[in-house]
Formats: sequence, C-alpha cells, structure tokens
Amino acid sequence: MSDSLSAVLGSPPETLHPGGLLDADDKPALMVDRQGRHMVVNAAFARLLGLPGMALIGRRLEEFTPDGGAMVERGLRYLDAGIAVPEQEVVIAGRRYLGAVVPVRDEHRRVVAGLVRLTSIGEGVFRTRRRELPAEIQRQRKWMDPLTGLPNARCCAAKLARELVLLPRSGDALSLVLVELDDFRSYEAPADGVTAEDCVRLVAETAAGVAHRPADLVCRVGESRFGTILPHTDAAGAVRVAERIRLAVRGLSIAAGHVPGTSVLTVSAGVVTVTTRPLRARDQRDAMLALASQALAQAQTQGTDQCVAHVLAGT
Repeated sequence: MSDSLSAVLGSPPETLHPGGLLDADDKPALMVDRQGRHMVVNAAFARLLGLPGMALIGRRLEEFTPDGGAMVERGLRYLDAGIAVPEQEVVIAGRRYLGAVVPVRDEHRRVVAGLVRLTSIGEGVFRTRRRELPAEIQRQRKWMDPLTGLPNARCCAAKLARELVLLPRSGDALSLVLVELDDFRSYEAPADGVTAEDCVRLVAETAAGVAHRPADLVCRVGESRFGTILPHTDAAGAVRVAERIRLAVRGLSIAAGHVPGTSVLTVSAGVVTVTTRPLRARDQRDAMLALASQALAQAQTQGTDQCVAHVLAGT
C-alpha cells in the first residue's frame, strides 16, 4: 500500500508514517482509497478513535462509522463525474462531524483516493445544516439523477466536453457508449414482476458494475438510456464494454414478453470513438452524442439486443 500511495503522492514510502502527511491539520484528517480503506491518517484522527495511527492503516472507514461504505460510494460518484462532493454529516466515536472531501488523482487524472477533513459540529450548526439541506439537495439535482443516483444527462455532456479538451493530440482515444432498453415504452410488469423503475435501476447498477475503472463514468441520459464515457479506450475496447453490458443485462433474465423474439429484457448499444483532440470540444461533443444516438437507433432497427460502433474523425 505504501508503494501505491507513493506513486500517487510522489513521496518515498518511508515518509508515509501515520500523521506525517496531514499533521499540519489540527482537525481530524484522513485519506481513503476507492475501497474506503485508510491510507494515511493524522494524529488528531488517531486520537479521536483512541488507536495508534499504524493500527488504522488498511482498515475500512465503515468499521468506525456505520454509513462509511455508503459515504465512499456516494463521494466517488461525484468525484468521478468532476463534481465537488457536498459536505456530509458523519458520526465517529459518538461525535458529529462535517466531512469535506477533495480528490487525489494519479497521472491519468483518475481519482484514486479521497482526502477527508472533519470539522466538529455542535447542535446549533447541526440545526443550521438541516435548514440548508433542501437548497443543497436542489443544487445537487442539477447534476445527479434521483432515481438511480447516477450523474444525469447534463453532467454527461459536461464530462464529455471536459474529456475532449484533455484528450492528447495523438496516441489516445475517447469512447462513448449509449445503451438503451429495447422497446421499453411497451414494458408492462407482471403482477409479481419487476417494475419499470426497478428495471431502470437494475440496468444502471449493471452498467456501473461493468464500466468500473476510476476514469469511466456511467450516466442516465434518458428514460431508459445510459451514457458511458470511457477515457483512454479505443473502439475495440469500447465495443467490449458495450457487449459486456448487453450480455450482463440479458443475464438478469427480467421477463419481457412484450418484446418480439425474446423472453427477457435486453439492451442495444451505440458506440462512437474519437482519437484526436478537436479544435472545438463542444462541437465534437455534440457530434459524438449525435453519432452514438444514430448507432444506437441502427442497432435497434436491425433487430435489438446488439451493438453498432462508429469512429468519428477529429475536427
């Protein structure tokens, strides 16, 4: 773990003793990896838990706060989407704190860890936060889909434009996969079957489980349509991801008698890849979205439950 942290921070492993990185903070502070494991803690955090700092390294945050796992998952969705993580309330050692998170990225801009600083809150601050919460939730809804918890279409468009700006002039690729449930508007859940909303949630979880690299981002961009942004992924790699999503959804075996020629719910996919940084990122973004939609429509027209891919020339 020291070696991986050294690669992230550019520090030799021997300097990564507990508190060595964060002791300038008098507030409890820690760094956790994408699995929620403590990578580094400062002395204030170790004192809070009443344990030696070295005893915390490698242990999961959820051991010390019940919703630690959910906090890490929520935070990663924001960070991977390029959205600032809202402060979160957390109870540790019987005391309430506000946790502020900033991302730690590797040389490929992937989020590999989160740096968390805790501020103790009294009852007055707690009540103020409760009053502010509705407005904060409203701000978050600009970027997140409330049904699935994924980033929404607005976030997808912003992230795609940002990745195009960051795309190297040559030697790399950026891909977009659009997947959509086939004939979903005709879906009628059996009396004891999966509801339409549950179908959407299941496909969201399935797509997010397949496109799980730190730089990947899965968004809900329509009623039953999902966009997956795949940095550093060529056309062949993007088709493999699309096929894994397609087969994984078929493997859910959700009854779908309304779809001709199949007994289970399926998805089709449209894939588009660019290999050159564009002069105008927004124009290229719009072109990618349009071409991926065309590829998706072509896949559905050809018989559903399949994938069509295109490569878009740089502009």
